[in-house]
Amino acid sequence: MHIVVHELEEPLQIDREFKGEGLGLAQVGAHLAAPVRLTATVTRSNKDVAIEGDIHTVMGLTCSRCLKVFMNQISQRIDLHYEPLPVTEGGQVLTYDDMDISYYTEDIIDVDQMLVEQLELAVPMKPVCAGDCQGLCDVCGVDLNVETCRCAREVVDDRLQPLIHIKKKLTPGN
Repeated sequence: MHIVVHELEEPLQIDREFKGEGLGLAQVGAHLAAPVRLTATVTRSNKDVAIEGDIHTVMGLTCSRCLKVFMNQISQRIDLHYEPLPVTEGGQVLTYDDMDISYYTEDIIDVDQMLVEQLELAVPMKPVCAGDCQGLCDVCGVDLNVETCRCAREVVDDRLQPLIHIKKKLTPGN
């Protein structure tokens, strides 16, 4: 979906579902388990455009601890401000306020691209299926949520032996 900026005479109400096939979220390790629901109001003031609303969907994420796929409900509030891409020569120094502005070109705002950006921001950096997920054993690889492993936990890297020796010397009673 595209919004043509010069055609925005009145505020535009968007209440629409987007299918996930064309959005391309694979690069963030997520897939859509439900259509993306966008409910928003688009308003224009001169050449500036504001989009305010909500995005709702369900995403399948891979747990960063146990590597199982789990479903995560996404409800993201959006408050975006668009301006025409400025024509500048050479580099331009961005201020802190510039980070909150998105830019459009050729008088068009790509809503699909905006959805992808907002969904990418909604994906946690370290997705976890549950707060108490124990993950995988780093020695044998067993899922510690399902069973306990019998790996020796006192395996110490040989490079750390001098530090262990110093610790024993400094510990009272040794």
